[in-house]
Parts: sequence; structure tokens; C-alpha cells
Amino acid sequence: MDYNLPKGWMPAGTHLQYYDMGIDYKQVHEGKASGYITGEEGSNVGFATMGQTFKATKYREERVRFSGFLKTENVNNGAMLWMRVDGENGEILNFDNMENRPVKGTTNWNQYEVVLDVPESSIGIAFGMMLAGEGKAWVDSLAFEVVDKTVPVTAESIEEAIPEEPVNLTFEL
Repeated sequence: MDYNLPKGWMPAGTHLQYYDMGIDYKQVHEGKASGYITGEEGSNVGFATMGQTFKATKYREERVRFSGFLKTENVNNGAMLWMRVDGENGEILNFDNMENRPVKGTTNWNQYEVVLDVPESSIGIAFGMMLAGEGKAWVDSLAFEVVDKTVPVTAESIEEAIPEEPVNLTFEL
């Protein structure tokens, strides 16, 4: 499928045959245009994202924030901002896709953010907007900036997500 994305933006995802994405000149938060992703009926099995990737060199050992405004219409699984910090051998060093706080239903323009640390070993940073399932989501007024270390990161660290010992070995509550 040929998407109407501006220079620098790339489509990705699963089951992209159910998704459309591009530029919208009618639904905007600021300025003259916004980006959008539409998930057609049957798109519940996948997701689509529009994003970009750039070198991490300038941002190593910094905390960065990717923020923007999202608007949604009949979104059933979730619209999210996402950001990923990549290491030299393709490993993901940090990642947050708002999976634990997706935007669902029909909403007006609201601001969201993803904040991550960029380790010294980072080689790339990727970010974008994602739509999982059916509905339509718009994104506008994006910003990428270095923030003070007092701004909390939005992703749960691997150490926090992993329990200290095995749990629920009997499958009982």
C-alpha cells in the first residue's frame, strides 16, 4: 500500500492491509496538518505505526521526552505514542509504547508523553504513533527534547517488571 506520509516518516506494523495512514488537513491540533492512522474492520489482529529513526549519538547519557497530542475516534484497542532506544547489536535498551495506558474510544486532543533514558551504548532512537485495532487516531504538535533527570521515565524497567522469585506455581489465586 502506498501511504501519504511526509519525508522522514515510515510505515510499519502487522496486517497493514487493514490500515491507512497519512496526512490530514482537516483534523489538526495546531498548524495546517496532522498525521493519522485508520484501522478498518478486521484490524483487531494487528497494529500499524508511523515513525522515524535517527542516530542516538547526540543524546547519549541523556533523558529524552517524546510528546505530542492525540485525538481518537472509535478506537477499540488503543492509540499510543512510542519510543525505543536501540543498542549496537539490535538489542532494545529502553522502550515504551504506552501499552499500559492506551488511548481508547473517542477523545479530543490530549497531550501524552514517553520519557526514556539513552544509555552510553545507544546507537539509535526510534519514535512514532501507533494504532492497535480498529478506529482512527490523529497525532499533531510533536516534540522531542532532552529533559532533566528529575522528570520520571514512563517505562517500567526490566528489573521492576521481573519478580524476585517464581509466582503462582499452582495457578491458584
